[in-house]
Amino acid sequence: MIIDRRVLFAVASIFLASVDGSAATEFPQRAITLVVPFSPGGNVDSTARIAGLSLGTVLKQPIVVLNKPGAGGAIGASYVAKADPDGNTLLITVPDTLTIVPRMMTTSYKMDSFRPVGTVATTTPLLVVRSDSRFKTIQDFLSAAEAKPGSILVAHDGPGSASQLALLQFAKAANRSFNLVPYQGSAPALTDLLGGQVDAAVDQMTSSLSYLKGGQMRALAVMSRDRDPLLPDVPTLEEAGVNLNVMTTLGIYAPAGVPDAIVDTLEQALVKALGNGELQNRMHSIGSNALKSSAKNFREQMLGEDKRAQAMEAAGLLATE
Repeated sequence: MIIDRRVLFAVASIFLASVDGSAATEFPQRAITLVVPFSPGGNVDSTARIAGLSLGTVLKQPIVVLNKPGAGGAIGASYVAKADPDGNTLLITVPDTLTIVPRMMTTSYKMDSFRPVGTVATTTPLLVVRSDSRFKTIQDFLSAAEAKPGSILVAHDGPGSASQLALLQFAKAANRSFNLVPYQGSAPALTDLLGGQVDAAVDQMTSSLSYLKGGQMRALAVMSRDRDPLLPDVPTLEEAGVNLNVMTTLGIYAPAGVPDAIVDTLEQALVKALGNGELQNRMHSIGSNALKSSAKNFREQMLGEDKRAQAMEAAGLLATE
């Protein structure tokens, strides 16, 4: 029997199309690595582990959290940017890792090296001290900084981190000079704060809350517009006369080049995971609030963050310490 070659070609095309389509719908077929570019125990790490558990349940594959700290998040971000664009290696971090850090140091990536998948959570930055600190109020802290500019040692999570940017904005808004001390994440910064190596730290609610509840640290002020419900007695900076309103947003990113179908799958799974009531309660208990968004809206938000980074660079706020 003679079969027309055009018929064979058409059948083969249909078969290949069905194979490609099934492969896309079957993503993921193995564990996904979620890279945290900061040390274990910090804000990003704690949130990643809660979100990863729920996301893995939705995707029916385990999410493996991998910490790659250093260089203000650049080491972990570079690792993901160079990963195969198959959706199996993702980055969870703050926008500053992609918009600020490349403006403060030489990196192997830029913002366009990634595809935003969606936001995960927000948390409140705050100024914390040891429980036995000589600074009892935010007014004490500001007065001491005014009397002796540059004498107060203030820790942050590293160059380009959300806490460093919040600290720089705080210093400018308050018209004060501090001695900024960088670390590779919240955990080592708070360890040195508790050990007396620094006087204060700008940190995130997520990583500080357990120390605040345990009485090892005190919060002098939150940097959000309103008082945080978890710390209702702690004033805002605006109440102290400092015009500043800062919130920290975490999001998940894929390497550039990941196919649309895979990004769509990840986006939908993330939105579903963040809608889980148990996840929301767990995030709230550590000081975070789940925040859902589409990949498109997150991309637009990142463009806004990049413009903010450009403005900060032009104002000279991103000079290397």
